[in-house]
Amino acid sequence: MRAKVVSAVVVVCAVGAVLLVVNSYRKARAAGDMPSGHGITCLKADGQTPCASTDVSDLNDDLSGIKKLFSGAKSVVTDSKSATSDAQQAGSDGQQLESDGQQLGSDAKQLASDAKNKDLKSGVNDAKQAASDAQTAANDAKTADGDAKQVLGDAQGVIQDLKGIGSLSLVSTNGTLSCMQENGAACTDDQTRALQAHAAQKSPPLTIRRQVDGISN
Repeated sequence: MRAKVVSAVVVVCAVGAVLLVVNSYRKARAAGDMPSGHGITCLKADGQTPCASTDVSDLNDDLSGIKKLFSGAKSVVTDSKSATSDAQQAGSDGQQLESDGQQLGSDAKQLASDAKNKDLKSGVNDAKQAASDAQTAANDAKTADGDAKQVLGDAQGVIQDLKGIGSLSLVSTNGTLSCMQENGAACTDDQTRALQAHAAQKSPPLTIRRQVDGISN
């Protein structure tokens, strides 16, 4: 009987210990402390000197500015629609170039037919080259449109991740940061990566070192 009681006590203690760990983890996440292996450190341009509180305050100002920009961004939305329309027009122009290329190809065939009767071989070759150039131009237009869409998509993703960051706090003199989302949870991997990209573009640049990058390597 005593053995059963002892076993029950051990089980209860074990469960209690697990609950304490889970509760501590939840509190850490709620406080913006990064999960194990996902910590971030802010360093100055030399990659060695820890960021000061002024550097972190500057980053917080940047995040605040991004939020303000999008909170009253009716004109930005309008410009975005206009940009979309322009992109569609560019796509239409690309299709037109392709169509022109096909027309030139048709013309080249016609010249080739005429050449059989008039010996215009050089004219036929020139027409074929023109058709080939037109097709190349059409392909380049399609590639440029695709690249522009990719760049726009990447930029929107980074901005969206930065918008989700609530605040940054310097928690150690070695540059260790606490990163908190708007909902109070720790920042996600995508958000710290976006922060890293943004910090690198500042002047002078800041280096956001992520533990997860070192672990993956």
